[in-house]
Amino acid sequence: MMRNLDRRLIPALALLATITGCASLGPPEVCPAGTQDLPDCPPIGAIVDPTISALYDNRTWIPPGELAADPIELGKNAKIPIQSAEVRFVGSTNEDALNSLAAKIWLIENAQHTIDATYYIFKPDLIGGAMLGALCNAVKRGVDVRFMVDSLGSMDPDHSGMKGLERCAREAGFMRNAAGELTTKKARVQAMVFNAISKVFVNANRRSHDKLLVVDGTFPDRTVVMTGGRNISLSYYGIREDGSTDPDTYLDAEILLRNGPASKPGESNVGQVSGDYFTLLFLFDNNQRLRPLPGYSYESDRRDAQEKLATLKAIPGVKERLNAMPDFFSKGWTDSRVVLAHEFGNLTNDDVFTDVVENLRQNPNSIQYMLQ
Repeated sequence: MMRNLDRRLIPALALLATITGCASLGPPEVCPAGTQDLPDCPPIGAIVDPTISALYDNRTWIPPGELAADPIELGKNAKIPIQSAEVRFVGSTNEDALNSLAAKIWLIENAQHTIDATYYIFKPDLIGGAMLGALCNAVKRGVDVRFMVDSLGSMDPDHSGMKGLERCAREAGFMRNAAGELTTKKARVQAMVFNAISKVFVNANRRSHDKLLVVDGTFPDRTVVMTGGRNISLSYYGIREDGSTDPDTYLDAEILLRNGPASKPGESNVGQVSGDYFTLLFLFDNNQRLRPLPGYSYESDRRDAQEKLATLKAIPGVKERLNAMPDFFSKGWTDSRVVLAHEFGNLTNDDVFTDVVENLRQNPNSIQYMLQ
């Protein structure tokens, strides 16, 4: 059955995938009496929340053959609004790099509903392992997680760490609604490799250089978006595996975004638009959905992730900044008007450079087009 990309639920991009006319996805809403202790059965007292159920379906990966429209083309043609937002710049100094690292871990550990994260370079070193450990703990709390890496920038023959993250979903908690009530939807991990170079006929130059973390994107009072230039690797955060300072590190920068005071209830916001953008990348037809191998627990990978998370959080400079994160997020924001542009055109357009004018004209949401 073909699944349409409904234009109803997303006023910003008007294209989040909603499942219509198909069987319910995921764990059962209700389990037979006396079976509440089964892994996929909601706890006694969990409620069927229509908003969470719709959110759960909208976040579910859909195989390319079941989509009635090309998500990349929809993204290129969408009308992205200028939005009210509060912005905080995270600069290129070593102190900023450690604040950036602490902010990512802190945001994951304080997420209550959903996490979307995608990076061009992801290495399972101290930083990458710690992130996997924090994401595993999040899904166990009932946070629905989508995690994606680029197949070339994050080349790995096995991606066992990400498959281990998916295994964490066996112990997942159930999602909560905005009021904090337990619902009947069990949290998941959906791990993805973008534009897998292992597939036949894939254009290896069609890459996702995104570095994006969206926490609680559809919950306006809680939304935080982090984007910019830092990937997930020790090379970006000024520390070595042993916690000592690394002076030979990439000098990069990022911005933090959250919904601004002028945001109006019912209107799209930066978290919603960022989550929609992630969804479109997530549905790109040459992606590879990662699945744990049957019979494998990935226990060593999950244990390694928790050990790296504990090691990272114990490093004095990181520990100090993690403790300071509540204060960090309470100040330093600037009221702004933002538009979240992209370069979807580079994923599908031919002759990106030789026919640049026509390609930009066909992609009005392009960063380059807007800066002309």
